[in-house]
Amino acid sequence: MKKKIIFIIAMIVVAIVLIAGIIYASMLADEKYQEKANEPLLGEDITLEDFMTEASELIFSIQRTDTTDCTPVVLEVYNDGTYLYADKQAPTEELEGYSIPVYSSATEGTYEYDVLEIFLNLKQASEKYYTITTGTYETYMTDKNNEALMDFLDTINVDLDACMSVGTE
Repeated sequence: MKKKIIFIIAMIVVAIVLIAGIIYASMLADEKYQEKANEPLLGEDITLEDFMTEASELIFSIQRTDTTDCTPVVLEVYNDGTYLYADKQAPTEELEGYSIPVYSSATEGTYEYDVLEIFLNLKQASEKYYTITTGTYETYMTDKNNEALMDFLDTINVDLDACMSVGTE
């Protein structure tokens, strides 16, 4: 009887040690994941030319990725300090035969901002994010934690969370 009790106590101690080990390993893995999530995706040696082709001054276009409730607005940013903000799409009757939204108008503007900072601030995105497509057709995901992007959008007064309206222009 004493041997059974000792055996049961030993098994309980082993189970507690195993559970504690699993919890500790899980905490270490979570810490490592958090460290990795805070690391920049791109090196500091990048330049804007890495994101453009010779034929185009387009650095990147960006839009909200979650498009379940509407057609998202699109922002195109160019190397010459200009941008296009497409916020109106063609009416439904004009969209026949197109599989992507056709923009009927876009707001043009200029900026004085080091947009390279947006790329230097790219980190692993959270659940809600935006899709950045570079002029070289590389795609990156980012989110509202990208402080440089949020600062840039504030500077040019653009809301990427808006939905396109239907224009008739």
